[in-house]
Amino acid sequence: MAQASPAAPRVYSLWIYSPACLLLYHADWAAHYADAPAAARAPRAAGATLLPGVSRAVAAAAPEAEAGLQPRQGPANARLALDEEAKLVYGVVFSLRNMARKLNGAQEVFNSFSTPQYTLSHLHTPTLHTFVLITSPLAPPRAASAGGGGGIPGTGGMSSTGVLQQLWRGPWQEWVVRNPAVALERSRGTDEAGEMKEERRRGVDSDGFREGVERVFAQNKLLAPSA
Repeated sequence: MAQASPAAPRVYSLWIYSPACLLLYHADWAAHYADAPAAARAPRAAGATLLPGVSRAVAAAAPEAEAGLQPRQGPANARLALDEEAKLVYGVVFSLRNMARKLNGAQEVFNSFSTPQYTLSHLHTPTLHTFVLITSPLAPPRAASAGGGGGIPGTGGMSSTGVLQQLWRGPWQEWVVRNPAVALERSRGTDEAGEMKEERRRGVDSDGFREGVERVFAQNKLLAPSA
């Protein structure tokens, strides 16, 4: 009897941070999965410190409040504002990256870690941007000498960090870095010492980039339903 093909791994969320640790882009697919934790599917506010245009997966108020009803109590309503969760995600990645270097030297690279509930993968680009992908649990790819296997099923061993590299080299370069309509909007000014500085005014709000992200996921057999 032929074995059934493994279910496609599910993408829960994607986070992209600037070199200054600001959240530039966020997408969340958890609401598409009925078996995702209730807190991960609950609506939430963007938060006071979030740049505009970072994410479409936020709400100003819960649907019950907008309808004049009493909000539900309990875990389904207990979700952090997006800016607070963004700080936690970045803090986890920063701490693990530093721990790996302290244990094994400056050349050590932290790529991912897994729990029974999810895999968190990370890419620190040459431009010092940080890409973080959270999916359903994935087995790490194994070396050919160990018999191969692991990685994303059906891809010949593609890792989730490899997917992030494709996102950075493909849609990010095409729709963000080289796109004057997005252009990583900045405002120029001077700091207290009179030095010129640039600050971001908006996140990455590009349909072309979103479609490119979903296309890369589909090519690598990762499930991320279109909004």
